[in-house]
Amino acid sequence: MHKLKYNPVKCCICKKNIVYKFKNSKRTSIYPTTKGIYKLESYDVICKSCNLIYSNPEPTLQSQGRYYKNKFMNKKLIPDYNIKNQIKFIKKNISKNSLVLEIGSSNNFLINKLRLLGYKASGTDVKSKTISKKFDLILINHMLEHISNPKKFLIKLKENLKKNGLLAIEVPNLLQYRLDNTLVLSAEHIYHFTEKTLRYLLEKSGYSFFYKEKKYVSRKASIRLVFKNNESKKILKPSKKDLILNIKSYQNELNKFKKLKNKYRNLASKLNNTPSNKVIYFWGYNTIFLNIFNFLNRPKKQGCKIVDQNFNKIVNFNFDKVTKKIFNPNNSFSDRKKKLVVICSLTWAKEIKKNLINKKIKNKNIIVPKF
Repeated sequence: MHKLKYNPVKCCICKKNIVYKFKNSKRTSIYPTTKGIYKLESYDVICKSCNLIYSNPEPTLQSQGRYYKNKFMNKKLIPDYNIKNQIKFIKKNISKNSLVLEIGSSNNFLINKLRLLGYKASGTDVKSKTISKKFDLILINHMLEHISNPKKFLIKLKENLKKNGLLAIEVPNLLQYRLDNTLVLSAEHIYHFTEKTLRYLLEKSGYSFFYKEKKYVSRKASIRLVFKNNESKKILKPSKKDLILNIKSYQNELNKFKKLKNKYRNLASKLNNTPSNKVIYFWGYNTIFLNIFNFLNRPKKQGCKIVDQNFNKIVNFNFDKVTKKIFNPNNSFSDRKKKLVVICSLTWAKEIKKNLINKKIKNKNIIVPKF
């Protein structure tokens, strides 16, 4: 199992190390990659000066870069966000003559859609080479919470944004984590923002607040703020009242996150009790699958099958001394054996469930975990 390398850090905004350490702050997540399984760990603190919640120690850029480089990316999948809202947001803010850059563009799904509509759009990965162009709008969508030292990143980004150009950032909203079912407390997320801490970070990085987008957000329970590339005349610093609220809100979420392990164990226990003549399929080779699989008994581990759109990128799966082949979901489920299918790819659960029903698998034999 691979691990990231970590370094101790100070708050990236105020450079202070006066923090409150959360109880039960350790968050552990396991993720499959093309290079094997990675174990990620985070220990959360909150800066008492600016209220920013972050992981300390923090993954090194090099270590983090290797991990994300090897993560699975299926170019055929539709994004796990509201693509219509994304396009409406773009249309609202810029004309088709403007230059658009999406950072963390994944499989460039949005970029290709915008190009078909006539926009001059480009996409890049956060670790890509230096870009020489200057853009009218830069879009960062659910990516800032993943990267080390976001202030340094944002300051550097000004080189690619025209004077008074727009920077749109969307992140999960710490104060609404309870409404989000996408595992926002994954150890991949090393920063946790409220509207005020996000705004403070951007204003301290040399941007001025333009407006808050309330209607066209890509995911529920998110904050989308728009900034301009010019120095802010007035910087809005979070208050002590906000500090108390942030501590209470995040501690509640950490307590819930700790209970996830029991939910994985309970589902695995249910699967362990299924009849021996019923084959268990897992759709989705991801962290949810790995956590459930971890609690299966040996016969169930050896008898189950795993399907994933990335089947051709995985030579084999080896976890807990069990080696298994990953199958193509399009060529599976055709045999006459009794089946139970656990959908681990929750983002696409509706589409997958419809696909399974079309393959004559009964609804009662399809499990969509709820966390």
